[in-house]
Parts: sequence; structure tokens; C-alpha cells
Amino acid sequence: MSYGLRDMDGMRVELCDECGFDAREPRDLPTAFAEAYASLEQLRGHPDENTRPEAETWSGAEYVDHCVDVASQIVAICRRGARRPESAASVSITEAAAATAELVHELSDAQWDEGTDGWPIELSVRGAATHLLHTSSTTSGTSVAATPSSRSPTASRSSPAAESGHIPIRLSR
Repeated sequence: MSYGLRDMDGMRVELCDECGFDAREPRDLPTAFAEAYASLEQLRGHPDENTRPEAETWSGAEYVDHCVDVASQIVAICRRGARRPESAASVSITEAAAATAELVHELSDAQWDEGTDGWPIELSVRGAATHLLHTSSTTSGTSVAATPSSRSPTASRSSPAAESGHIPIRLSR
């Protein structure tokens, strides 16, 4: 498996050979996050949610808990970077979905390109959100973000990028 940040075409992008995530693909972030969190909600209600498919593979419940923790941390990082008020830490997948949706809908175009803290590399708010989408959309070896339906142009934010239907995702300039 090859996962990580790669410098390509003058920008640093997040790519994952295992699930097919490619940050260069245009996505409607509200839709992509909604679909990712809906998939995670389904893991919570699954009869085998606490069963590890293999010794080295997290159970659905463990993965959902991980995604809640990551979402809480990354939303806080993005809010600081965009100079937005703090929000309460998420303790459930429903709260993580709500906090992420609120963040995605309230940021201006300029705020998406602000720098963040908490990373060993230079990373924009957009880059941090991209990493959150990748983390939240990878379940059972597949990526919700890689499915065609998650790239539908239905953004509801009022910005030039949202009005075009896509928010291009790049990690840094």
C-alpha cells in the first residue's frame, strides 16, 4: 500500500493507492462528508460492529471511534486556522458529522487557504479537511469519497467555488 502526501504539478496532494483517494479530484465537500458519515453510522448499527475481521484490522466500532476522535481534532485545527470560534469536542459520529458540516458551510474561500497548526508540514485548512474526508470515508477497504455519487455538484455554500459545484482540494500552495 502506498499512502501519503506527494508533490505533484506544483502542489502537495494526498493520495492513497489502497482506497483510491485522490485529493486532486473535484468534490462537493458537503455531500462527500455527508456520505462518509452516513457510511460510518451504518457501521455503528451493524450486528458485527465489535468484531475484528482480522487480528490487525479494527472492528467497525473501533474505526468509528477513531473517526470521531480524528474529526474532533481536525475540526478544531481547521477552526483555529480559519480564525473561527471553537466548537465543542465531538463524542459521537452524529456530533462529528454536524461539526464538520457546520465548518464546511461557514468557511469563506479565503479561510480554506489559511494555514493550520498541529502538523509537521505546512497544511492549509483545505488540506486538513481533505485528510479528514479521506479518514472518514475509508471503510472496509473501500472509500466512500472515491464513488462517483460523492462528486455530484450540489454544494450549498455561497462562494464562487461552491457555485461551480466543486471545491478543489489541495493541501498547500
